[in-house]
Amino acid sequence: MKTTVFRVLAGATFAVIAVLVFLLVSVSSNAQTSCASAISITPNGACASGITVSDATIETAGTPDPTCSVALLREYWFVFTVSGGPVDAAITGVASNRNIVLQAFSGSCGALTQIGCIDAITVTGAQTETLVINNLANGTYYIRVGNTTNNNMTLTSLCITTVVATGCNHTIRLTDTYGDGWNGGTVTVTVNGTPVLTNITMATATAGPEDFTFPASTGDIINVTRTADGSYPDEMRVEIIGGSSNTILATQQPVVAPGTNVTACCAPVVPDLATYTAPANAATGVNTCGTTLAWTAPANTGCNAVAAYDVYFGTAVSPPFVLNVTSATTTYFTGGLTPSTTYYWKIVPKNAAGSAVGAVTWSFTTAASVCTDNDQCGGATPVSCGGTYAGTTATATSTNDPTLFCGTSPDAAGRWYVFAGNGNVVTASLCGSAYDTKINVYSGTCGSYTCVSGNDDFCSSQSQVTFGTTVGTNYYIFVNGYSGSTGNYSLAITCCVPTAPACATLVSPANGATGVSPCGTLLDWNSVASSCGASSVTYDVYFGTVSNPPFLCNVNSDQYNLAIALSENTVYYWKIVPRDGGMTATGCTTRSFTTGTRPNANYCLVDDAVNYPSGGSNCAQITADASSQRGCIWNTGTISFASSFDYTINMYFGDDDGGADGCTFIFQNSPQGIAACGTDGAQLGAGGISNALVVEFDTYDNGSYDPNEDHTAIYINGNLESTPLAGPVQADPLDADLEDGLVHVLRVTWNSATQEICVYVDGSQRLCYVYDFVNNIFGGNPNVLWGFTGSTGMYTNQQYFCPINIPLPVEMEGLNVNCNHGKPVLTWYTASETNNHYFTIERSSDGVNFEKLAQMNGAGNSNRPIMYQFVDEQPLKMNTYYRISQTDFDGTTVEVGIKAADCSFDESNLDIISTETTKSGSVTLDFKTGFAGEHTVQLLDMAGKIVEQQTMMCNIGFNQTDFCMPSAHGIYLMTIYNPLTSKSIKIQL
Repeated sequence: MKTTVFRVLAGATFAVIAVLVFLLVSVSSNAQTSCASAISITPNGACASGITVSDATIETAGTPDPTCSVALLREYWFVFTVSGGPVDAAITGVASNRNIVLQAFSGSCGALTQIGCIDAITVTGAQTETLVINNLANGTYYIRVGNTTNNNMTLTSLCITTVVATGCNHTIRLTDTYGDGWNGGTVTVTVNGTPVLTNITMATATAGPEDFTFPASTGDIINVTRTADGSYPDEMRVEIIGGSSNTILATQQPVVAPGTNVTACCAPVVPDLATYTAPANAATGVNTCGTTLAWTAPANTGCNAVAAYDVYFGTAVSPPFVLNVTSATTTYFTGGLTPSTTYYWKIVPKNAAGSAVGAVTWSFTTAASVCTDNDQCGGATPVSCGGTYAGTTATATSTNDPTLFCGTSPDAAGRWYVFAGNGNVVTASLCGSAYDTKINVYSGTCGSYTCVSGNDDFCSSQSQVTFGTTVGTNYYIFVNGYSGSTGNYSLAITCCVPTAPACATLVSPANGATGVSPCGTLLDWNSVASSCGASSVTYDVYFGTVSNPPFLCNVNSDQYNLAIALSENTVYYWKIVPRDGGMTATGCTTRSFTTGTRPNANYCLVDDAVNYPSGGSNCAQITADASSQRGCIWNTGTISFASSFDYTINMYFGDDDGGADGCTFIFQNSPQGIAACGTDGAQLGAGGISNALVVEFDTYDNGSYDPNEDHTAIYINGNLESTPLAGPVQADPLDADLEDGLVHVLRVTWNSATQEICVYVDGSQRLCYVYDFVNNIFGGNPNVLWGFTGSTGMYTNQQYFCPINIPLPVEMEGLNVNCNHGKPVLTWYTASETNNHYFTIERSSDGVNFEKLAQMNGAGNSNRPIMYQFVDEQPLKMNTYYRISQTDFDGTTVEVGIKAADCSFDESNLDIISTETTKSGSVTLDFKTGFAGEHTVQLLDMAGKIVEQQTMMCNIGFNQTDFCMPSAHGIYLMTIYNPLTSKSIKIQL
């Protein structure tokens, strides 16, 4: 954009005018000024000129000293206004005889904030300084022209030019982990190789932060380099924040040349589309053993980086969603495929701004031949009783091999076999094979495995397992090796027809026991021997509040942990029935026990955790100020990731900066459930808790994954000594220490639409991450347990929390169905539960004939409100009826409710159905909308004056509202609008 600076008029034709103008400017200019009497100057207008800067009374009240120079001894003030912004401004001052300093401010006189300062030339004499300030919003700004010598200065000219901003201000935030400033350390920031901040440092001996702004446009390359170490370079920290307060470089120690590069971002946007690479569109003859869908990430312009990909795959032309993978993953293995079948697939990149738009669907067709390559589960070789099968894993690949721990973890490439269950006890043996083997057995389906059994060293360094089978179930046998070992093997399958096992001896709780903990009760019994001479017996567990308890589950150990919170002061019944292959024990006895009360009705307190009323209402202490403490605290109800939530607590981390170890905010549906408590020390009581999302607040530096300062990070599946999903970053942006004797406000938010979790400390957003936790971590179940864990070691601190808000439903109601991006979301609540086994979800196109969609476990017993949700991932493209029924442990079933919804309705649709004048003197408006959310309805007269206005929250489909009848008869305009569209209608009233 062309800019012009108009200077004092010159030329013979205008000589008289020029002299008059000069005289007028000279008279007003040489009157000394303060902020309150600043001289107005117009950007891109006439420059100020011929000014003597002689005011030795330096303004200090509400006026910061310049950060770019020594103290000012002379000053002069100007004021200018920006309109049509944001703009990039250049302020140029020319002095004929002294060192000139330019300082710019926002705010008002007496309450100014420095926004720019320059003193690049510090020697005295004629000089020019230009102060560039980018992304100035509309408003009033002040300029102080200063001189650092005790002499008057001649200001030859001061000019301001502006252009419409093309980029935005970015911020580099400096902090110090020790709290004494940078001690001589400096960094330089460049944009596309051009320095914009040179050798900046923390000017104060504090922890910071100190912020410096600089301009950059989306896509620019920002580099930050440590240019001086100072005394303690390992204490220096930098963070770069984009134009929308989005962190583009997480807090970290600055490094020496070549430094660290990041891409500038003014406002995050959704990603571009991925590029599909394999298999080719419309490919034929694809291997039925499975194929790998592959794509490349879209280009990153700085604001559209991919956080995750949604994978859609199936035999429908519009394939269903199957899972979400992180941005680091750009492949998906399909597993075994049906011969001569066309499959369709689609990849949708997404980030915090939303999902990419317009993703195409590709297809491929499989070969006619059935998969026979047992390198993949889909081509597993059938085995039978008495058979021996030779093979080698030397040529096997590890592509899509299982990772699920099952007796032992699969450690090497392997081969697959499948046994069709016949009720026998089966032994699969690799004894006598030529290398160090492992063996794992799974039920389920290829790619979705359930552990049955596994072994490493049964016979020397070879493996053997024995397991009972059920008629109609396939058992997948995976032959692999220890720590990458491969070689030749011989797999022998032998079978035994079992007899019915004896009943187990029940150990605890004792029959008739009272005061049993309602949190994580452990059922314990003695194991039973198999008639086949192997450890193949499994146990059917029956449990409930009736004397003949219903079946709960089958386990292969002699203990079962009740993973839910039981009701207080309630009698429960339990029975164990051993099963060996197709045979079960008969005549087994039933025991009962009665639960006690919880110290705090809201929580289950595990290990060293205790109720802590001294802290306030519903407070609980995670650890005492003592060594080797481990505490875990779980809410007795669940929280649903199918809906957005916002939860805040006050957390006290102690008062000893040398103490340890910290706490976590955790969500999980691990098998340990309400009694889960993981390893302590660096794992903060969360280590080893599976199916878990962990937000860490760590107060001790434990090594390579921990920064020096107290920090926060996001982990999955309970390993806090690994690379986190997000972070780590300094937890408190103002102070490197959480163990400061103060209560800190911790907040976690979840956006179910964007799948983004965010973490806040003392009101400052520290982390955000987009991830499909429901499908990737929680096994597809959005309803999970939630709570807190913490630990101490040799170093200690008291750690406790108090809730500020609890994310429970506002009101209790039956079944509701809402639409979320075209998918029906079913929500229902229970105020309390007794003997609740499970819910059944059904749907129907006519409201008469229902099909079963899913079954969801209930909480068993609870005296707190619990929210349940279910998402219909493959809805009917029509008005659909949904029915929920609830079944007790004793088999009693009741209907929760039936609701209908049509989520095929376009969000942009908005139709006025009718208006009606009622006998009571009101006007009723009926309308149908495709947008779920806030709508505004207005009644206006024909002059455009609002007669009445209402704001209402609408569901997708039919909605209704009423207006008062206006006093004057005539024609009126009724308008309704939402963020997507609007509609109007004229009515006679």
